[in-house]
Amino acid sequence: MYSLQRKWFLILLLAIMPAGLAAADQIIAKESIDVMKAAGCGDELIVATIRSAKEVRIDTSVDGLIALKRAGYSDAIIRAIVERAPNSSPATAATPQPAAVSPQLVAVQGNNTIPLKNSGVVATFAQSKKNGEPMDTLKSVGIGVGAGVGTAVAIGATAGSAAGSVVPFAYPVASAWSALRTKTLKGFYYELISQTTSTVVLTTAATEFTIPLAVFNDGRYPVAEPVLIKLRVSEETRTRVAGIAKGEMKYSGLKGPQEPKATEPYQHETVQSQITKANNLATLKVAGLPTGEYAVGFLLDAKLLPEVLDFTVR
Repeated sequence: MYSLQRKWFLILLLAIMPAGLAAADQIIAKESIDVMKAAGCGDELIVATIRSAKEVRIDTSVDGLIALKRAGYSDAIIRAIVERAPNSSPATAATPQPAAVSPQLVAVQGNNTIPLKNSGVVATFAQSKKNGEPMDTLKSVGIGVGAGVGTAVAIGATAGSAAGSVVPFAYPVASAWSALRTKTLKGFYYELISQTTSTVVLTTAATEFTIPLAVFNDGRYPVAEPVLIKLRVSEETRTRVAGIAKGEMKYSGLKGPQEPKATEPYQHETVQSQITKANNLATLKVAGLPTGEYAVGFLLDAKLLPEVLDFTVR
């Protein structure tokens, strides 16, 4: 008798559940999952059957859900039924979404993407002759990264630039000065790039620079003004100059040199470019550049912040 009942139970199960239990054209009703549950099918199999069915016709009203819970169905099965409510499409595996890609510090020229690198900015003062020109003064005193001593004072690297990238220069001393006398030295203040050459080489083609401001780890960059600067180059010392300002320094034989100061705003040879800055990202677009040395910098109060992105155009 028991064997006969079991036989008819299996026939009923097969009639309700076609081969595979999860055929794509199957319509699942409440009776279908009741039979599966009574047959000892586990939650995973029932959920898979519900999700793969062509249609699910099970009451998902509040009363219907309460009835399912009282009938002993797990939350996983009830959730699968709700997901397959009559207005829902057959469940499909979630399409993996690509991981968010952080903007890269690059220059894009056509199909080429060139990584950019940063260099430090060094503030340096040099005494000049009367009516002297800035670049001539630079040449005459021998200022340069790794250059020998001259009639100049190296203020040293600003915060964030390479330490020791400029050799200290000899202070001008005249034996006729008395220990109590103070003299004001006139000259120029320079913003020098801490390296004599750049390892980043671009062509003269149109270029778009992408600069995530977080790479600088300095809260001033988001509020500073991005600029593209044509660098002046001293052929004798290979010194690359980003900005020049008139300056002065007081000196006495007793106290020695005081820190120089710029007496006029820095002058930068800026290059026209299309600049946008949003969401902590700066972009600069330029139609093309002549050959030479350049840097993307950030101005705050007319002074360059400690790091720039320098490159050579050939």
